[in-house]
Amino acid sequence: QLNTNYRSHEQILNMANSVVDLIQLFFPRSIDRLIKEGAERQGLLPIVLSPVDEKQLTKFFMGTKLSGEASTVNDSQTEASSQQSAPQGTAQFGCSQVVIVRNQLAKSRLPKIFDNMLCLTVYESKGLEFSDVIIYNFFQDSEASQTQWKLLNDVIYNTVQVPQLDDEIMEMDLLDNDNFEEFQRRIKAMENQTEEQCVTYEEKTTLEIKADGYFQRKSKQSNIYKQFSLLCIELKYLYVCITRAKNRVIIYDDFDTRREPMQAHWTKLGLVHTVTKAQLQDPSLMPAVIRDFYEIGMSDSKSTPEQWKIQGIKLFRKKYYDQAIKCFTFSGDFPLVKRCSAHQKAESADQLMSEANSLQWKVRNFNYLPKHTKKQYQKEAKNIRMNARKEFTLAGELFAECGLFSHAGSCFYTANNQLRAAEMFKKLKQFAQAGECYFKQGMYGEAAKMFEAGKMMPRAIECYEITQSWEQLLNSLSRCKDQFKDEEREALVNKYVPIALNSLYKMLVQANQGAEDHTLNKAEIQEMKIKMKYQKNVSQIMEEDEYGEEIESSDHDDNEDDAEEGEAEQEEAADADKEETAKASDGEASEDKSFEVVSVVESVEESEEEGADLLEQVFALKKKKAERKAKEAAEAEGGSDKPAASEGSENSFIIQSDDGAPQDDNQKTFDDFEHLSQFDPEDEFLQSDRSFSIIDSIV
Repeated sequence: QLNTNYRSHEQILNMANSVVDLIQLFFPRSIDRLIKEGAERQGLLPIVLSPVDEKQLTKFFMGTKLSGEASTVNDSQTEASSQQSAPQGTAQFGCSQVVIVRNQLAKSRLPKIFDNMLCLTVYESKGLEFSDVIIYNFFQDSEASQTQWKLLNDVIYNTVQVPQLDDEIMEMDLLDNDNFEEFQRRIKAMENQTEEQCVTYEEKTTLEIKADGYFQRKSKQSNIYKQFSLLCIELKYLYVCITRAKNRVIIYDDFDTRREPMQAHWTKLGLVHTVTKAQLQDPSLMPAVIRDFYEIGMSDSKSTPEQWKIQGIKLFRKKYYDQAIKCFTFSGDFPLVKRCSAHQKAESADQLMSEANSLQWKVRNFNYLPKHTKKQYQKEAKNIRMNARKEFTLAGELFAECGLFSHAGSCFYTANNQLRAAEMFKKLKQFAQAGECYFKQGMYGEAAKMFEAGKMMPRAIECYEITQSWEQLLNSLSRCKDQFKDEEREALVNKYVPIALNSLYKMLVQANQGAEDHTLNKAEIQEMKIKMKYQKNVSQIMEEDEYGEEIESSDHDDNEDDAEEGEAEQEEAADADKEETAKASDGEASEDKSFEVVSVVESVEESEEEGADLLEQVFALKKKKAERKAKEAAEAEGGSDKPAASEGSENSFIIQSDDGAPQDDNQKTFDDFEHLSQFDPEDEFLQSDRSFSIIDSIV
């Protein structure tokens, strides 16, 4: 433990130790017993000022001469007004002088004399130190009641004589066991010495509690710590206030009713100077040291701009923005003033948002609340949230002016101003955050660009899917191919190429709906052939291709023959398709041998639902034809009972689902065109300008 305090002088420490004694007397289990601190220097006794009017209060702190001349006051006012941003007629104090109040509300009730003086709450002042401290309305704004403060009247003061310990004993390290034993031995030896042995004694005041006092009566009835807990807390706060000062402590209350027990305690111990109203009216009644202070006052402690700036930085780091603004104003650093103002508004908006969320939480969780109360809470929460968003917007603008784009973007985003937030994030090249802002605003095209620039391709693909911009999606996959593994990119291409082709087909149908003639151009015929030819899942086709390669490697010669036969069959099928198309266009189709291509031509002008019915008819007719051919071939070979068309064979035309399982005829829909298995690079339609060069962008 450090027994020497290098901040405050002896008189301030004695006052603080007296508060500790009271805590140990009434609440011994709430504080550790430590050796009291001492100081190496002496100073002015703390001053307790009686309630006075504002004029006398101003004269006391600004300083005046005993002759009563007003020139000193006027000079002080003139000097104060010369300071930057200091209103005329108010005192200008130094950056190392502070007013400490009980809570935030008390800051708004300070007299004008303290407008340009630093002001902190008890909690805010912890960890800081100042040359002069004014404890303003601490007892008046105390949360402890007047009855609890009267508890101090039960203290009994006893004066005893104890041996004076020499410096060698006082400097012992009592945490060391050997030193502690030596300390006990010496103390016992001193107690056994007589007066003839030149033992020096000193008087010491000890405290006791009255046996029949209010405290003892109450402590027998209930838990003393629970009943007087507020008083214990207030005494600890008072200790914090006193120990912030290095040179002078002044205590003032507008009403001193609650302060009287504590003031009487300090007076009995001789720890304070009390300045009454009569002494202010007749300064000759004051003690000499108080008269000297009354002549000079506290406004003589001026600070340089550099000192104000240093103090402002300290307060800014502790997030005491309102007081930091005062410091930077007096130092002339107006960019820092703007920065503090931005942080202050953001902090205020955050508090408002928390308050609104608290009301919403009550509405959701407090089921016992009546309906009109819930509606009132919801209305209040809405208004508070609107005010919070306005504050966030103002804070964002200030941050943007200061060049703090990250803070500005966060404020704009919270204020639901997504466009301004996106601008801030784009300046910082934080494209992912900008993309989220555009996405929340519903600007999916811009969001996709930002996500792609921020290398968040899943989010970019999501935006392209929402807008159905398939061409941009495929181009994006081509540009960002290095961000995917080969398997991932192949899966994405297999997924979105059929969808893109289907989108082109729909655009083509819509473009030709207003044509005067009902004949299909060449490109449309080729497109319809693609649609009817490739009606399988991509993964299923890939599996068939892999299976074909295995067969080829096992039996190369047979596979060549099969390939030739397959080519011949494909040529025959293509010729049959051409003949059937020609017959359908000439009106010579029959029910058993044609696919009724005339109905396909008419379907271009019909709705997609009618197209789906047409496909079902086409698929059924082609399936019947394949079965008939297989049956004839089986009868020629000897009447085999083998199925007409096996699953996965070349003549099979079974529609596959996404998982590769065959679908029921009733489940086939026109949307299955989105699962085109592959594309033919030599197809005239896909090589035409109507294809929008999609294939070139992905190959």
